[in-house]
Amino acid sequence: MNLNLGGRLSMWKDAARLVKENPLFGVGLGNVYENIKSPYSWGGKLSHAHNTYLQILVASGIFALISFLWVIYAFFKEMLRRIKHPDVGKFEKYILVGLLFGFAAEGMCGMTDDLFCRAEIYYPIYFLMGLAMSRALAPKNSQDKK
Repeated sequence: MNLNLGGRLSMWKDAARLVKENPLFGVGLGNVYENIKSPYSWGGKLSHAHNTYLQILVASGIFALISFLWVIYAFFKEMLRRIKHPDVGKFEKYILVGLLFGFAAEGMCGMTDDLFCRAEIYYPIYFLMGLAMSRALAPKNSQDKK
């Protein structure tokens, strides 16, 4: 299986064609496979666009991509606010910094593959994001009231 950069460029061009044809709502979840024409060099067909952001655009359109990017932005903004907060302990800061770097790395990997199309990857990521956000948005001293 040869998935070199040339192959990915061909995939991305085909994905861009689909985005032009269906910019607002995409081709629909689960319909990318039927619509992408770029074959693998070994004769197989694509199942996804090999780019998280293009995949969202192709499958669900611009509104979905904007929503996805807004969630990422809101997460990073809230985590950075939490890290800078004077009441946050050292251990919690280390955990939050680790989460931010891990998610940033996933975002960079998303430039050449779509790891969010695999449940074993995105379930833990969203679970950890949810835990971090719930902790960050919890009322002050909510743990002490019990």
